[in-house]
Amino acid sequence: MTGAIDYAVAGPPTRIDAIHRPMLEDLPSDPVEICRVVHDLIIQPTGAKSLSVPAERFAENRHRRSTS
Repeated sequence: MTGAIDYAVAGPPTRIDAIHRPMLEDLPSDPVEICRVVHDLIIQPTGAKSLSVPAERFAENRHRRSTS
């Protein structure tokens, strides 16, 4: 990593190159269905342990939590 990430500032838009497009073909186009897909990207801390996530990754689970 080249520098600190300021989570209070929006980052650059993510590009979707042509090589990645085939991976997106099976994704739903309905907003509700997209939310269901995204929901599965989040792992609760108890789930992380049961899925054998390495301990060093589990230790990071509070790094990005808001302090406000």
